[in-house]
Amino acid sequence: MNVSRREYYFNTSAGYVTTPEISKLLGLSFSVRGSAVINVGAITTDPTDIRPGDENVELRVVIENSGEAAAKDIEATLLLNGKFTPSWSGTDRSYLGRLNSGGEGEASFHLDLADNVKSGSHRIPLQIKYKDITGKEYEVMREITILVKPKPDFEIVSFYTEPGNVSAGDTGVKLHVRIRNTGSENAESVSVRITGEAEVPFTFDVKSDFVGNLQMGNEGEAVLKFDVKNNIESKVYPLGIEIRCTGDRNLGDDNVYIVDKEIRVEVSSSSSSGRLPVPGFEVLFSLIALIFALVVLEWRRKGV
Repeated sequence: MNVSRREYYFNTSAGYVTTPEISKLLGLSFSVRGSAVINVGAITTDPTDIRPGDENVELRVVIENSGEAAAKDIEATLLLNGKFTPSWSGTDRSYLGRLNSGGEGEASFHLDLADNVKSGSHRIPLQIKYKDITGKEYEVMREITILVKPKPDFEIVSFYTEPGNVSAGDTGVKLHVRIRNTGSENAESVSVRITGEAEVPFTFDVKSDFVGNLQMGNEGEAVLKFDVKNNIESKVYPLGIEIRCTGDRNLGDDNVYIVDKEIRVEVSSSSSSGRLPVPGFEVLFSLIALIFALVVLEWRRKGV
């Protein structure tokens, strides 16, 4: 008995099955669900060069979604330490919203740098929270690196006056102020200047002095000169000290830096030269001397 059969052939290059009588196209469809992948891109600051003590520094960070699905409700938060702090409330966080696959956005932060931040590269953790399109929450940790440039800084090592006891009416008082460069960069053209002298009873003949260049760790002295007004209260008076310099030009730093300090000068009730700051005392003393002289003359005239 002859049994008929039908032969089938699979055309691998065309992607369909054929028989001698019929050919049909076979198709497959399926859904692939990807996920968002959040990364950090370019990082910029304004100003470009940031240094210890800078305030309200804008930090811009590009956030990228390199995954195959969208991410929404994206929020980035800098995990700061004591060397970096938010310029005001909430400036350590930035909300980006939604990023589709392949999209990017920019997170903006505002920071203050402490005066004692060391120069060099600093790594700051960046926490990024987001949701996928179904509302499931995710959290990833990334890291950004910023460069802090060096700068000079100063402290007042000591100060003293000549004479040691300052009194009302004193003139030509010398104020010696010794400073040290405690910064991370050499300082050029350092000068010391008195500020706020209108608030104290001193008149400065020499209110500023040039110290010169101070390398890191080195000290220098400024000598200022003032007179003390008469009839003033005996107490300790605060004096503002402004230390001004330029950066190390060998490092390309032409910035001008100003450091404000304060010292306190005590004025006593009796003069170091023996003068008494009592109103009208000189007139009274002269009158007493004149009366005494007249009495002596009268005694002599009478032969006493």
